[in-house]
Amino acid sequence: MRTAYLVIHGINTPYHAGKAYADQFRQILKDEGFEGDVFSNAYGMIATWTFAIPFVRRLVLRPVIYMTRENLKRLCANYDRVVIVAHSNGTAVIWRALDEAQVWDKPNNIYIGAFGGIIRCSYNFQRLARRAKAVFNYCSTKDRVVHFLPRLVGRGSSGYYGFRYRPQYHKGAIKGKPANTDIAREKVWIPEQNAPSNHPLVINIRSPLNPPSHGDYVSQPKYVVRFLHEIHRYFSENN
Repeated sequence: MRTAYLVIHGINTPYHAGKAYADQFRQILKDEGFEGDVFSNAYGMIATWTFAIPFVRRLVLRPVIYMTRENLKRLCANYDRVVIVAHSNGTAVIWRALDEAQVWDKPNNIYIGAFGGIIRCSYNFQRLARRAKAVFNYCSTKDRVVHFLPRLVGRGSSGYYGFRYRPQYHKGAIKGKPANTDIAREKVWIPEQNAPSNHPLVINIRSPLNPPSHGDYVSQPKYVVRFLHEIHRYFSENN
C-alpha cells in the first residue's frame, strides 16, 4: 500500500528548521527499512506570546490550518494511507484541520503520531470518526512544557497526562507491558459493538523508566523510531 508521511513541527521553529525536521524523519524512515513518501508541513516561526492572546492566536493559525487541511486532502486522495507525525503545536493544527474538514473520499486512512501534544485530555474522538483510524499519543511526566504552558493559554495537556476515555464505549485500559519497562502502552479507547461507527483507536504510550522532555522528541530520533515500529506493527496486524 502506498503510504505518505506528513511531518509538522511546533512553535518557535523557523521554516528551515521545520523542513530539516522532515528531512531527519525521511532519513530515519530509510534507515529503519520502511517505505513511503515524506512531506513537510513547515509553516515557519510562531512566537510563544501569540498564544496568550486568543484572537491573535486564531489569526496566526488560520492560514496554517488551511494549508494543513489542503495538504491532507491532497495526500488522502493520492495515497492509500497517510501517517501524520506531529509535535507540540503541530498536534493542535492537525486536530483543527481534521475537525474542520469534510469527510474524505477515502475515509479512515489517516494515522496520527502525537508527540508532546497540547490537545485536551477529554477530547471527544467521535469527532474524528471517518477521518482518523488510529492515534498514538506519546506522553511523558517529564514534559513540563505541556504540563504548565498549554493550560495558561487555553490548550490541553494530552502530552503529559494522556487522553482519557468515555466509559460507555470502553472495554478497560490495557497495558502492553508492565510499568517498570522502558515503554508502556495503554489502549484508552477500544470501541465496543455499540460504539460510534468508524471510531479511531486511541493509545497512550509512555516511557516510565526514562520519560522524555518536550524537546527530546525532536532531538532524539529513538522516539520517532519507536512510533514507526508501532505503526507498522499495527498495519501488519490489521491489514
